[in-house]
Amino acid sequence: DLQASLVAVREWQMLRPDLREAAARGLVLGWYAAGLPGLQQYIQDMGGGFEQQLALATYLPAAIAKEGAAPVMRWAESVPEEDPAYKLAVYRQVASALPLFDQPAAMRWCEAHCDGPFGNNLRNILAGRWVASDGAAALEWLSTAPDGHEKDLAIRASFATWGSLEREAGLAFMGNH
Repeated sequence: DLQASLVAVREWQMLRPDLREAAARGLVLGWYAAGLPGLQQYIQDMGGGFEQQLALATYLPAAIAKEGAAPVMRWAESVPEEDPAYKLAVYRQVASALPLFDQPAAMRWCEAHCDGPFGNNLRNILAGRWVASDGAAALEWLSTAPDGHEKDLAIRASFATWGSLEREAGLAFMGNH
């Protein structure tokens, strides 16, 4: 019962703020698993902010895991540009989720969108996820990006993340480049 779930989640969020995130994630995952219509519109109608980001960050990995990268990428591209903040949020969350499941798809996503109107910060997000599994490859990839502030920021942030995860490997990489 979707309506009862929505009411219950709102109550839990008010009565137990410590369970706010878990309740919101549970609602999105349950709605998606049930295959009921309206989830994407529900997320869009949240109007931005933490709740919408959390919903997208929950929905997109579940959708990629179940459906694969291509349908999710097509859906993201179909989000209307009339709400540019929402479209940017979707693009960023896709960039965050893809490297966890399909690195080649993440590369295609960036190739298609990193330099486009909704590409702001996509390289940084994608590389930030990628360095957890292959820091050297992520930094090599970033080195091929167009020069500029965004590239510099992405390299610094990715190297810092990698260095915190694998300090010796990061230092060795830096010594060789």
